[in-house]
Amino acid sequence: MLNEATFETSGPVRKIESGTNGRKWLRLTIPVDRGYMDGDTKVERTTWFEAVCFRPKLIEVIERLNVKDRRVRIRGDIIVGTREFEGRQIREATFEIDRLDLLDPKPRD
Repeated sequence: MLNEATFETSGPVRKIESGTNGRKWLRLTIPVDRGYMDGDTKVERTTWFEAVCFRPKLIEVIERLNVKDRRVRIRGDIIVGTREFEGRQIREATFEIDRLDLLDPKPRD
């Protein structure tokens, strides 16, 4: 049974959320665009990834770098777990960030 894996993806950060309910966390929403040819037609698809970070030092770095709308590469673990939703147990995957690399030059102010 798969309960942990490693991932790497890249794309521009579109949304950042954070919370402090006893434990600080940060969530990044990143679109990854892909395209392919279907005969003579070019097909483009966007997959949205949400990744979370619970590591305080890495959260500080991400916040200081102001990554919104910047192109990043994230690496981490995929944690598969269960939670209750409307009286049912559902399985969900959480992408936990271990590393974040900037792929574009620092924007000018």
